[in-house]
Amino acid sequence: MSADTELDDLLELAGARFRDAMRGVDIDAFFSKRGVPLAEGNSKKTVAQNTLASLPRTRALELVLEFAREQRDIGLQDRVYVLQDKDQPEISVITRDRVADRLGAGLHGQGIRPDVIEGLFDLSSPADFFYGPTLIDELRQHATGTAPAWKAKEVFVVIGANTCPSRRFAQLIETALDPRFRDADDQAALAVDLTRILQLDGYEVAQTGEVSGRATFSVRPVRRGVEGRPKNLIFASIGPKPRLGFSDAIDNEIIVLEHADSCLVYERPIGNGLAWLELVRWWQEHEEIVDLAEARTSLGRRLLASLDEGPEQEFFKAYFRNFTERLGDRLPALIPQVYLHYDPEIASRLADRRVLFRQRMDFLMLLPGRQRIILEIDGKHHYANGDHADPGQYAAMVAADRNLRLRGYEVFRFGGSEFTSPNGSVQEAADKLVKAFFEQLFAVHRIG
Repeated sequence: MSADTELDDLLELAGARFRDAMRGVDIDAFFSKRGVPLAEGNSKKTVAQNTLASLPRTRALELVLEFAREQRDIGLQDRVYVLQDKDQPEISVITRDRVADRLGAGLHGQGIRPDVIEGLFDLSSPADFFYGPTLIDELRQHATGTAPAWKAKEVFVVIGANTCPSRRFAQLIETALDPRFRDADDQAALAVDLTRILQLDGYEVAQTGEVSGRATFSVRPVRRGVEGRPKNLIFASIGPKPRLGFSDAIDNEIIVLEHADSCLVYERPIGNGLAWLELVRWWQEHEEIVDLAEARTSLGRRLLASLDEGPEQEFFKAYFRNFTERLGDRLPALIPQVYLHYDPEIASRLADRRVLFRQRMDFLMLLPGRQRIILEIDGKHHYANGDHADPGQYAAMVAADRNLRLRGYEVFRFGGSEFTSPNGSVQEAADKLVKAFFEQLFAVHRIG
């Protein structure tokens, strides 16, 4: 079955579920809240189906998943997972069996939590074909001692964990690492053991957050990321380029030696990525602004001023136009004009002045899981000297990219000519380009 056929089948099923769930309800409510105009159709099913079909594939799947979650339609969620994760590795039955063996009788610490499992699997059907207690009833009996305690392997069989999509299995494993059910030492040891098992299928268990000082973990495809936490964030210069240097070479403390007033320095600790809301709150305090909305607008203008007119500014504006409302507080910060590189060889020549060699990138994003994304808008000066191609300049650029990738960064380049459309509208071209790119980027990094 082709990918297009699979998508068409899913949208037809979604249309039927919209019809059944929204009988007597204005179907416009769901889509209008998300800024999606309704398509035409002769029934609620076809209106929903045609509306979804009019959207880019990634956006259509996002909306079907949102609807499925609102309706707690596990089957529809799984259909979306299969299509969204088509290029992701599969967690094999063998690996799932090994995970069950490691968990033993302690799926959730000392036992199993039916209420947690019920949030992930449809357990409403009878345990014994057409009569008797439901699956959730049976699970409760084995969890409360009214029936012999089950081990994880038995639970997996009953709830369908051995055959569900890999993402749902990953969500089940994440509940096993929930800090409510395990102390820190047990949690950390389990995370290490599960990574050893899952990495054979291309997955890892990584800390991606904290709750009340306790770690939370996610199962995700192995992505190398950058070791350590970001420590120095110097960005958005609007005047003379800052000169950087060490204040303490032992602790790797970097300071701005000259022109500090022309750039911004984010001095707060950066934990699991950097969200736009965190940056806005820092700016609100930095500038002593009372209103958060005013701080958001003020910071946006200040960052925009650091960018060249044309593609750079249009890229920045298109990002916020298209994703602020959609992602809300989860929107990653798009940080412009960031100073990054430190070359030890050059620094050693200038040791008496303690100056750092630096290279400025157009945009940086710090995503959860130590993922650092570099975005470059390339004008002609990146590969030419005047009107003539410059192979040496191009070679230096790609060599720098290789170095960054080897250190765990992801580097994406956009050509200036991509910001043109047939009617000459830079904004239209930027919207189309930015929406398509970030929808795919966020899908890969499971942001949304």
